[in-house]
Amino acid sequence: MSRLEVVRASPRPDTGGWGFRATRNRDLGRLAIVAGSYVVSARIGLSLSVAHGSATPVWAPTGISLAALLLFGRKVWPAVFVGAFLANSMTPVPIGLAFAIAVGNTAEALLGWFLLTRIGFRNGLERVHDVIALVVGAAVLSTAVSATVGVTASLFAGTIASSTYLQHWGIWWVGDMMGDLLVASLLLVWVGRWDDWRRSRALEAIVLLALLVAVSAFVFAGSRWIYSFLVFPLLLWATLRFRQRGATLAVFLTAAIALWRILEGAAPVGLSDPTAAVEAFQALFGFVVVSLLIVAATTSERAVAEETLAERERLQEQMRKALDRERDAANELRSLDEMKTTFLHAVSHDLRTPLASIFGLAVTLQRDDVQLVVDDRRDLAERIARSARKLDRLVNDLLDVERIDRGVVALNRQAIDVGALARAVVQDVELGGHPLQVDADPIVAKVDAVQIERIVENLVTNAVRHTPEGTSVWLGVRAQGGGVLISVEDAGPGVPPRERSSIFRPFERADPRESAPGLGIGLSLVSAFAELHGGKAWVEERIGGGAAFKVLIPEPT
Repeated sequence: MSRLEVVRASPRPDTGGWGFRATRNRDLGRLAIVAGSYVVSARIGLSLSVAHGSATPVWAPTGISLAALLLFGRKVWPAVFVGAFLANSMTPVPIGLAFAIAVGNTAEALLGWFLLTRIGFRNGLERVHDVIALVVGAAVLSTAVSATVGVTASLFAGTIASSTYLQHWGIWWVGDMMGDLLVASLLLVWVGRWDDWRRSRALEAIVLLALLVAVSAFVFAGSRWIYSFLVFPLLLWATLRFRQRGATLAVFLTAAIALWRILEGAAPVGLSDPTAAVEAFQALFGFVVVSLLIVAATTSERAVAEETLAERERLQEQMRKALDRERDAANELRSLDEMKTTFLHAVSHDLRTPLASIFGLAVTLQRDDVQLVVDDRRDLAERIARSARKLDRLVNDLLDVERIDRGVVALNRQAIDVGALARAVVQDVELGGHPLQVDADPIVAKVDAVQIERIVENLVTNAVRHTPEGTSVWLGVRAQGGGVLISVEDAGPGVPPRERSSIFRPFERADPRESAPGLGIGLSLVSAFAELHGGKAWVEERIGGGAAFKVLIPEPT
């Protein structure tokens, strides 16, 4: 969440016990601080040699009272009144006039607070809207109340002449205006949350302030006012790097140094009259502070816009990823549905074929009206046994897939001759008219004999099943890298490159035609058994055409 979105909510005071006392003490402390700050800043302002009665070039109490009401709420207005009354009663003016001026000062602060809060003003000045509101609503409009009440009361009290009414009104008004622009803005942005402050920039801030003080002390000395443009790069640096805090503090320090130089008599060239020097000071720094606050607000708004854009792009990216996941899920569901259809068709074919054969042959043996010689009965029994073995192999494959899925298949390693085992396995494989050449080296390795049997049987059966009748098949077993390489190659149509990675997944069949036998789990078992041994299975193109399925069983570590 951006700090522009943070709402500073004041907690409700506890109405009973120690909580109420703590809240009351805190409120009294705030009232005392506001009143005390008002009196001290007023005494300092009125002591300046360029002050005109109850008006000064920068009436800091105006900024203090406005900031107090915006930060703590309108309940601190009594402190503003008390502070204003005490400060003015310490000057050589009648008590009645001091009271009237205090009323005007309090009304000024309340009107400024009312106008700003009505238009949704935010204390951080992070929007151009807020800067304009501070300038127009507080610095221009509300200060006119104090100037009007104070100067009018002074006129009736006889402390000023009617001929100088407008002159005194203008001085009073502009002094209060500078108080809002320089002091209120400083307090509003510096009293609050510091979530955006980074310690890594502390050194930069110290160097910047040192340069600003040094350059300001140099250029605002007498005839060197013509070089005042030298402070603007530093002010802009403070604004762009530290935004509202940098702008307000930099302008405040620069204005304080310039005013100090004026008090020492170092007025701008051609302005020997202190009043004219003060007017030049007010025009210069009034323009500068408003300009820098607008630059800082624009920078903050741009940062918020960039943050919002980045957040929107992040949400769009999340939405895109969600849509991609949804699309992938839909594709996965479609793939699973196709796999289910293929599986059910294969099961209905591969289970029903041996069952039908067993059933038909068994019924033939049961019939009394069929006279069978011993050789015929033996042939029928062998065919029944062959179909039963095929059915048993199919059921075992399904059970193995389920057990591998649950991770309950374990290795039973024993030292065996893998070449001899491979030659023995192919003796029981139905080749269906495929010539098989076996080149199996006598290699002794510690493997799970049952799983190696299944690997060899499934690879050879796969080659026979997916190649035309009469296609040559080669079985090889040889040593490689301290392990055993089992390969089954054929001179058939081969496996397209796009299917070579998916062909080892369960229920994936190289030939999707309905007439193609098999459940599509033989090769997945080959890959799974190889991985259980720490090896791998893959398929590549055979030199001379066809497919070459290979399984590498490494030496156990």
